[in-house]
Amino acid sequence: MANNNASQLGGMAAKDITIHRIQIYPLTFVEAGIIEHRTAIASLQDGASAGYLIKAQAGGEVSLLELIAADGSAGTASVARISADSILLDGSVAMEKLVITDLSGNLVPNGTFAYGDFRGWKNVPSTASIAYINNPAAIATTNSPTEYVLRLATDAAADRAIAVVGKVTAKGGDLFYSRYDLASGGATRDVTIRMQILWYTREGGYISASSVTEANYASTAWYTRESYPVAPAGAAYGIVRILRVAGGAGDAYITNVELVKRRNGATLITPGGITTGDIAAEAITADKVTTGELITASAQIKNAIINNAKIANLSVDTIKIADDSVTKFDYSFTNGSVTVGGNSTLTLATLVLARSRNQPAVIHGSVTVDFPPNGDGDPAYIQIYDATNGEVVAGERISTSPNPFKVDVFGVDTRTTTGNTTYRLRIVTLNQTSVITTLTKRFIGALNTFK
Repeated sequence: MANNNASQLGGMAAKDITIHRIQIYPLTFVEAGIIEHRTAIASLQDGASAGYLIKAQAGGEVSLLELIAADGSAGTASVARISADSILLDGSVAMEKLVITDLSGNLVPNGTFAYGDFRGWKNVPSTASIAYINNPAAIATTNSPTEYVLRLATDAAADRAIAVVGKVTAKGGDLFYSRYDLASGGATRDVTIRMQILWYTREGGYISASSVTEANYASTAWYTRESYPVAPAGAAYGIVRILRVAGGAGDAYITNVELVKRRNGATLITPGGITTGDIAAEAITADKVTTGELITASAQIKNAIINNAKIANLSVDTIKIADDSVTKFDYSFTNGSVTVGGNSTLTLATLVLARSRNQPAVIHGSVTVDFPPNGDGDPAYIQIYDATNGEVVAGERISTSPNPFKVDVFGVDTRTTTGNTTYRLRIVTLNQTSVITTLTKRFIGALNTFK
């Protein structure tokens, strides 16, 4: 107990305090503590395990660090677990894969066959067995990622090659991540493996299946097959199974069977990419973005190559278009027939070309001629005529030929001008008073360049 006298105990006065008894009470009755636990065991059966646990607790809040290592005839295990509301890591972090889950962990029991048996699995077919990593009879197992692997021999009956892995609860829209490692063995190898989730309603009605299949695998090298199943609408649970499709050849080796429930909208990060339902960021910097569909409220693109685009409303401050890249083909065509006699000039088709650039124009005329002039051997001509300036741009002489025949005339108007120019496709006959010519399919056209 400390006595305070204002004349003796002040902010600047010398103090000699004798404490006879002191009791300190927390402001609240929340308890706090730290638990530390260590274990290290080496058994006589050539096995060993070690564990280290630190647990800090204050009221209902807990932070935990747990390290476990085990090695023995039943298998090996190495686990590091950190549990806290917030985990802060200084410096760089390297990992093979980061999966953000609902913390339920791997939903496949015994996915690595660590104990050398099928514990946790059901309906294991007679064609299935466990292979050890040092089995000299199987080349694939010598490089296997786990000590024990599942071996599925070939079977003509597919229903005998199905192993039920487990059961998961779900609702429509739940996201999952599944994977398995696969290799094949034998002199002849042709292996098709399928990992499935069969979705059912709460009443047990079948809905559909989510499958990931590796077909006709023939390599002894280990390969990881991944997928991202989504529970369908109305689903209440799923039955997970591994099956080998009937037929084929050789043995299938499988391990690291995994099914993880992901948080809706969360992210799976692997060396190959990021899989997520949504990315919210102030900025994304990338050399290349490949997407099937890009939806954005607004975008600023510094340099873009767009093959096809549909733009409802476009506002452009400055647009640069290469010369001769904005064009329109203007033409006039009439299928009906006209006739012409000797010593005549007849217009067959007319085109008014609105020229906007000071450059030459390329004109094409075409007509089908029936019963051409041949009375006294004097010629006739199919011409492209510039009616605005009174000049013939191009012409083609016609004479006796099998009926009917097509005449094409090409010409270049080398005048560099703007404004409207009237071009006519016409026929000119000379001294053929007794010959009547019929002309059909009359066409004249030009490529108009606007930029």
